[in-house]
Amino acid sequence: MEIDGIPALAADTDLHKVRPIDKKKLLAYINYYITYTVDFMNRFSSVNEERLKEVMTRLQKLEVAMAVLEAKLSSIPGLEDVIVDSQNQQSTQQQQTTVVQDAQQAHVQQAQVQQAQVQQAQVQQSDEIAPNDKEPETDVILVKNDARYKQYFDMLRVRVPAQAIKIKMTVDGVDPSILDLSPDAPAPDGGVPFVATDEDDFNSVDGNNSSDNFSD
Repeated sequence: MEIDGIPALAADTDLHKVRPIDKKKLLAYINYYITYTVDFMNRFSSVNEERLKEVMTRLQKLEVAMAVLEAKLSSIPGLEDVIVDSQNQQSTQQQQTTVVQDAQQAHVQQAQVQQAQVQQAQVQQSDEIAPNDKEPETDVILVKNDARYKQYFDMLRVRVPAQAIKIKMTVDGVDPSILDLSPDAPAPDGGVPFVATDEDDFNSVDGNNSSDNFSD
């Protein structure tokens, strides 16, 4: 059995009985292989050379554009002493981000502490009032005199913008809707009595200046 003039070998074929390939055909196959391989290598080389020339052309155009840009920048006065440090910029941005995050965490912690203090004061007040059921009722605490909200109504009284006060209340962890109530309305949850100190008296005397600064 032959395929294209070449004997086909089976697994049980006796190689001693197979006749050899014709020398002319073998030389033709070898010559065709060599010719095809050389032609392929030539075409491969020519294509790569063309691509390399295109890359070189692009690089030359880029170098020319960079030279033009450097010339334009050098013509601007004052840029000779400018030094750009990317590492310093990155470190500065990281520091700013860290400061903002720390400030936000501090505001959240302060709001939580204030809420815990208010809740503790309410619990203490309820414990003190519970045994004395027969005592007369105390005066109602107005929302403007509540220790939790007094500073915000004082700011509203000296004409600080209500929106700015609500933003501060949100940062402090206080419900900004309290500001919409009437100052003479009863304080929610019974209210927390306000205890004046020397520092509060000083702030109340100088309240107009501090409020004007805040409104600015």
